[in-house]
Amino acid sequence: MQLRSIPLVVGLALLCPFVSSAQLTQQDIAAILDLHDAERCEVDPPASAMPAMVWDEALASVAMAWANQCTFSANPNRSADYAAAGGSGYVGENIAGFLSGDASPDQLVQLWADERAFWTFEPVSTSNLLATGHYMQMIWANSSTIGCGLATCGNGRFLVCNYAPGGLFFGVTPYVAGSGENQACPEPATAVGLAAGLVALAALGRSREPRVLAHSGMEESRR
Repeated sequence: MQLRSIPLVVGLALLCPFVSSAQLTQQDIAAILDLHDAERCEVDPPASAMPAMVWDEALASVAMAWANQCTFSANPNRSADYAAAGGSGYVGENIAGFLSGDASPDQLVQLWADERAFWTFEPVSTSNLLATGHYMQMIWANSSTIGCGLATCGNGRFLVCNYAPGGLFFGVTPYVAGSGENQACPEPATAVGLAAGLVALAALGRSREPRVLAHSGMEESRR
């Protein structure tokens, strides 16, 4: 089987005989949030502030519509599409594809997380954007909301995740280093307690209910 994560600049069109939406379950959504929060919880160096991720249905609808195109490239209109769905501001994007067989959303998200092995804390540049851009978007502190869509394209699967506000600005680090509160850990914890937070996150698993952003009042809700 072949897994691949899309480069941030050059994409690959998927030629597929059929397309079908693969509805994300509540367990899938929780897994996506957990994987992002796990990476945000254990950033090194610690962050002065790091919010937990919140699921945004408007971002998810934009991601799902693009995933259904089965075009393994960035959506150039994602910010405008988000605005039309009730959101506002610049939207970031991560894309991963499984070109043959089957893959779960968490397997695809893990492709982005695995880039951490090649990342060092420094401002975004052309070189680190290409090598670790997906991971940097995962831990971009100002990107606190996420929505994803999953589609079956031919014999493979295609995951698109959108982030707001989007990150990856040249000359800027993904977060400000410091010893502040890291809300991405299972319980708000100071950065010096990251190890304990990771143990708690592993114990928590996927049992929590996803935090969902309701655009009608732009407020956080649970379901």
